[in-house]
Amino acid sequence: MMKKLFACFLCLLLVACGKDHAPLVEKTDNLESIIVLFSDKSNVYKDKNDMSSIINYLKKAQWTAESINDTPDKKEYGTITLKYKSEETKIYCYTEDNKQYFESPYIGVYEQVQALDTFLAKLSNE
Repeated sequence: MMKKLFACFLCLLLVACGKDHAPLVEKTDNLESIIVLFSDKSNVYKDKNDMSSIINYLKKAQWTAESINDTPDKKEYGTITLKYKSEETKIYCYTEDNKQYFESPYIGVYEQVQALDTFLAKLSNE
């Protein structure tokens, strides 16, 4: 009986640990621009190299939790809007405990090691 119980527990644990989470950015086809509103700054990126760098930065963010809100429950946050030919996707960004987080509504909360403003400053200096 204990072996069966242990086997069931092990299976549940493996299923839970192996759960795939949606990536922060799923599609990049037909991306026309990226609008970043963060830290009282507003930037529009239309250059393919800049947009590719931003997408790669976002893809490196690690999933931490599910999102259950339309917007973050934080007092201050910024937005990153991915504008496609026929739609747009909004990602919210905020800093908490010296960590950078991105939240995609009802999808997930993702942590990025490098701060967004630091990344954007490096991008603009390239």
